Amino acid sequence: MLRPVEAVLEQIPYLEKEMLVLHKLISPGDVCFDVGAAGGTYMWLFARFSSPGGRVFSFEPRPRSARAIERFRRLAGMENVSVHQVGFAEQERSVTVLIPTWRGFQFTTRAFIAPEVDAELPEGFTNLLPMIIQLTTLDQFVIDASVERIDFLKADVEGAELSLLEGGKESIERWRPTVLLEIEDRHLGRYGQRASEVVEFMTDRGYRMLTFSNGELRPAGEVVEDENNYLFLPSS
Repeated sequence: MLRPVEAVLEQIPYLEKEMLVLHKLISPGDVCFDVGAAGGTYMWLFARFSSPGGRVFSFEPRPRSARAIERFRRLAGMENVSVHQVGFAEQERSVTVLIPTWRGFQFTTRAFIAPEVDAELPEGFTNLLPMIIQLTTLDQFVIDASVERIDFLKADVEGAELSLLEGGKESIERWRPTVLLEIEDRHLGRYGQRASEVVEFMTDRGYRMLTFSNGELRPAGEVVEDENNYLFLPSS
């Protein structure tokens, strides 16, 4: 059973219990990547904990969401943050993203890349809105933006975790950042992939997997249904 504050956070959009442990994982001067920034809450926390001297790169490929977090960045005075309207994959390309809608409202946090076969409408929604977005690789962005290192990488990409990791494996192997991933079989299944493949990618590179619960980081052996966020720490 979660502590009351953790349980409350899990019920509020854009807030997650893992945010309670970030201050122990991010230090002043760190370089943080927020992939799939959505409402910008992680972005704000990264900016706070990495200051002074740190940098935050925030990525949100959907135009409306990118504009919203850019406004948030300016209003909050986050000078060490830059917002980039791009997504990450295993190679550079344009893709169609499907956004579930309900009575005309877009639920961008449930968006996913259109698969090769007909997409299944998530339960409870009434339509899928197509949107074309641009993807690059994490490794190519690092080169183009002259990024000198990555200390913390958070990604919430609705099932495209393996694609992101494959496109960033050189950077991950070089700098061995702390990695926080949302991993769920229901999202990965859209691409014919499994949660165990994401875990294997990370453990093969010398990472150990943990979850945050009841105020503690605990070792995790596998992805389970009642937990969707997993922290990977380099064994060294």
